[in-house]
Formats: sequence, C-alpha cells, structure tokens
Amino acid sequence: MATFTPDEYRHEGNAVSLLNYHFVFIPKRRKKVLVNEIAERLQQIICDVGN
Repeated sequence: MATFTPDEYRHEGNAVSLLNYHFVFIPKRRKKVLVNEIAERLQQIICDVGN
C-alpha cells in the first residue's frame, strides 16, 4: 500500500505548496464504501496522480 505524508511541502521553482484533500462519500443508508481493497486501491491512485 502506498503511504501518505500529508505534511510534505512541494518545492517547485519559486513556489512552495501543500495540498490536502478531503473526500466525503455519503452512500445510501450510510453503508461504509471505502473499505479493504477499495480503500487501498483509491489510496494508490491518489498517490500516483500526485506524483
């Protein structure tokens, strides 16, 4: 599984940035959606897009 380090700043040229994401899923009947393999795969995709 990929690891997040949300407190890492990105340094590019003359700019410094820190991006944070907050995802909210509200499925019908409040059933948990992001569990097990689905949660791991979503984290991998987000890490890959961020690089």
